[in-house]
Amino acid sequence: MATASAKILKKAIKEAFVESFQENRDFFQEIIAEVLEDAGLLRAMNEGRKTKLVPREKLSELLKGKK
Repeated sequence: MATASAKILKKAIKEAFVESFQENRDFFQEIIAEVLEDAGLLRAMNEGRKTKLVPREKLSELLKGKK
């Protein structure tokens, strides 16, 4: 069972977080975008570990549009 002071502290923290989010919306959007990009990169790296390696020459040809 939470004490009265614990409830007050919890409410104050929630209010501070909401106020901070509202005042710094762009900052939080940048953080979320970075996290999503990092998660996508990590997923791609993990998927890449499951595939065979491609020789450098073949990769270079693919990037130049040669078949």
